[in-house]
Amino acid sequence: MGMQASKSRYSGIIQKYVKVINVRVNGRSMTPYFEDGQRITVEKFSKQGLKKGDIIVYRHPIDKNRNVIHRIERIEGDKKYRTKGDAWYEWDNYTVGEEDIIGVYREGKDSAADEKGESL
Repeated sequence: MGMQASKSRYSGIIQKYVKVINVRVNGRSMTPYFEDGQRITVEKFSKQGLKKGDIIVYRHPIDKNRNVIHRIERIEGDKKYRTKGDAWYEWDNYTVGEEDIIGVYREGKDSAADEKGESL
């Protein structure tokens, strides 16, 4: 029991200081910007201002076990985001709330070797 508490505290400290997440692209919805199997580095989301055109990694609003990498196409209401894969003609049929956003891709930060971070 003491071991679990100690492990939990340590885990929280790591989470607090990790600023980037290494992500493997799975699928072709962001082609040609990202290719299937490519590794990218995203900044951990910390409620920083998002804008149209930003690429975000988020938990799928319906299937929480699935992460998605798509571009913000429109901001609706109180910080709800409409997203779309670059390879698709239509927007996703859901909105993404800030509570589901994991990270934000920033141009020039795509080398996982440049910074240490956790992996998804």
